[in-house]
Amino acid sequence: LLLDARDIAGSHGDALATIADASGLANDFTQAVGASRPTLSTSWAGSRAIATSGTQFATLGNGVLASVGAFSLAWVGAFSSVAGARVAFCLGNNAADGFDLDANRNSAGRFGLFMNTISDNDTTTAADTNPHIFIVTHSSTRTPKWEIEMDGVPIVLANPNISPNLPT
Repeated sequence: LLLDARDIAGSHGDALATIADASGLANDFTQAVGASRPTLSTSWAGSRAIATSGTQFATLGNGVLASVGAFSLAWVGAFSSVAGARVAFCLGNNAADGFDLDANRNSAGRFGLFMNTISDNDTTTAADTNPHIFIVTHSSTRTPKWEIEMDGVPIVLANPNISPNLPT
């Protein structure tokens, strides 16, 4: 899956129900709940960004990671607020399988992962509204199983060795 805000058609403030996979593999991000849809932001001169005004960004519903032993996902962006739980992306239905990258999900004021097997898996890094690049990596055969980098620097997870149920 590759999302690139520069490829999204629309005007400033448009709600985005579907964001097409720029890789051409049709692993689109979707959000069925109108109030939680991200919006297209063109407020910076000449730029296009995916803005998250709701508490959830979007869900990748198909099982692109089923039976995969290792993967990495990158997210580049900024949370508009860290007051209350904020979610950058959710892979699968995290109530049953999958995980999300979040900020202040359990009101502890930190970046973290939410997983069905552990609930809040916070990092030691305080959540903020600055732009960052996050790389989330999982490997079922490595210790630690989960790693997060923020702006190229590893950050510590409270529970780095849990095994999630991935979407099928």
